[in-house]
Amino acid sequence: MGMLARGRKKIFGERITLPLSEEMLVDIDRKLGEGEARLSFLREAIQRELDRRSMDAASYYVSAALSDLVHGNVFFKLEFRNRDTVLFEFQDYRKSGEEAISAVLERGTEFGVDAVIVTGTMPGAINRKDEEDARPYVAARTYVHCEGGFQPLREFPVNHVSWADVEHAFAMARRARERKVPNATTVAAMEEARAIRASGKSISGTEDEVIQ
Repeated sequence: MGMLARGRKKIFGERITLPLSEEMLVDIDRKLGEGEARLSFLREAIQRELDRRSMDAASYYVSAALSDLVHGNVFFKLEFRNRDTVLFEFQDYRKSGEEAISAVLERGTEFGVDAVIVTGTMPGAINRKDEEDARPYVAARTYVHCEGGFQPLREFPVNHVSWADVEHAFAMARRARERKVPNATTVAAMEEARAIRASGKSISGTEDEVIQ
């Protein structure tokens, strides 16, 4: 005959030994509320730190700087970072700017980020002040992760992206995840953006329409 399990169901399945200094214990005791146990205090502190780090993880992105074409190659430096800290970086090269950007976006997918920032000599972008030559020019572009991969969001005729623009990319990615079914206006805007990219024209002015 099987034994019947008695007592309450175990909530915390693991135990750890946590050495603390006497000074830390005294400080904890001073901060405890009436009737609050040290263990509850520590569990809540750990949970708050876990929540904070989860929020921080969502603020990481990939940033890459492209070079001009040098001896038949485009070099790029890639960083996996947040606003203040670079966690990982490396340098690589491809035969063209388009291939370099594709490699950067692939790394963005591998890292699982919502935003990719590319700066430098930007292929496929046309300086409106020099449209007749249609030469690549130094610019900055933000990409945002949507269903199906990264999409270009904004383009700037400067070799820099502000933190506010990075946060905007994060917000647009969250909006894209929350959107269930695109409406007719969104579908039309996405098709228009694809046509513009296919034609090689500047995507400036259509970026937000792609995501909204």
